[in-house]
Amino acid sequence: MQKENPFLYLGRLALSGLTVVLFVLLLIWLWSCLRRWGDQRERRVLGRRAFPSSELGSSGYAEVALREGQAGFASSKRLAAASVWSGASLALIVPVIHLLYATVILLIGLISTTGAPPDPGLPEQLYPWPVFLANLRAIAGYLPRVGIAAVALGLFGLVFGFARRRLTRQLFRVVVLGVNVPGSWLVGVPLSLFIYWLAGISPITPQLHWLLDYLVAWPLFGYLGTLYLHRTEDAALYWLTRFDWPARTQAAVHYVLLDQFSGVQATRLHSELESGKITLDVPIPRPEAGRLVGQLLAFPGVEQVDLFIGGELVRPPADLVRRRLWEMAAIRRQRHRVGSDHPPT
Repeated sequence: MQKENPFLYLGRLALSGLTVVLFVLLLIWLWSCLRRWGDQRERRVLGRRAFPSSELGSSGYAEVALREGQAGFASSKRLAAASVWSGASLALIVPVIHLLYATVILLIGLISTTGAPPDPGLPEQLYPWPVFLANLRAIAGYLPRVGIAAVALGLFGLVFGFARRRLTRQLFRVVVLGVNVPGSWLVGVPLSLFIYWLAGISPITPQLHWLLDYLVAWPLFGYLGTLYLHRTEDAALYWLTRFDWPARTQAAVHYVLLDQFSGVQATRLHSELESGKITLDVPIPRPEAGRLVGQLLAFPGVEQVDLFIGGELVRPPADLVRRRLWEMAAIRRQRHRVGSDHPPT
């Protein structure tokens, strides 16, 4: 038998690696398209006050208030939808990862093999198509159970979501090694470990040993599972509320009052989409008015805050308002004229 040119083998190996890289880049491109579509639609809603998702993380405490505000004060329908999705999506992880794994192995096998006909004397693991078909049969074997698992895990997610809202509104936190841990982790960690236990005793465990064996410690899965529920719910709430600026902003205002001002309740709260103005009446000490207005002006799309205390309009220092508006204009890369092109002093 004539030996294969080693350069052809190296070329196919390099091409297989390039295929995997291109596959990953395709997923990144699809995600960037989704974010770009969201930014464009928000721009149509808010105009020049639109806040790109890529810059939300640079807004500091405002980003935390927006995220936790939705988890604690979004409408029950939206919270239920996001919570069910965060739990049900756990059932999709295994088949999706298994399918991606089988596809990548197939691509590498197709590019790396010489194209010679199968040799009956060699194991089928050396050929790409039999391995791919075996993976598809394995996926099809537990696919009918995915629907049942999605319903069950969706209920788990629902429990987590509404428990998180209750504990968020109560500002229940636990200090572990000097770090404030949200109280919802007390719900999420046992819930995640229970899900892990159910996966361990399920009939499809032999087919999932390659996944379960790598989760070497229950505490690790408790952390990862809870983090997944948190972040998936956050992402779902973000997309459910992103284009509803008034409701999203009001939920964030409720969280600021809860977190920064001892949980006082606003007797009046209104947000205007067209002007970007927030109007609220809240019983806080007058010296705190400037701090509250400054925090609310950091929210995406907010241009003006009318703060009433006991029915009387309170005007915070003008310098504070000008500086905050300049900072947010700089973040949005839209230099509004607030006196100069430099930060007001």
